[in-house]
Amino acid sequence: MEISEMEMEMEMKLRRWRWVSAMVSDFGDERAGGESEMKISEMEISEMAMEMKLWRWRWVRLWSFRLQR
Repeated sequence: MEISEMEMEMEMKLRRWRWVSAMVSDFGDERAGGESEMKISEMEISEMAMEMKLWRWRWVRLWSFRLQR
């Protein structure tokens, strides 16, 4: 089964969106000092984005290898 790059990208965006919304609900506005906690989560979000790029690269390598066989 072939997964197009666009499908993979959409899946990644969906996962990231879910993760971000989970982060916001965890750290969110309920508690005092929510601003500094949001800054922390922004940093973690950028880390997560880098991780996603790495995983995407691995996926592309895996699928291109499989398609060559």
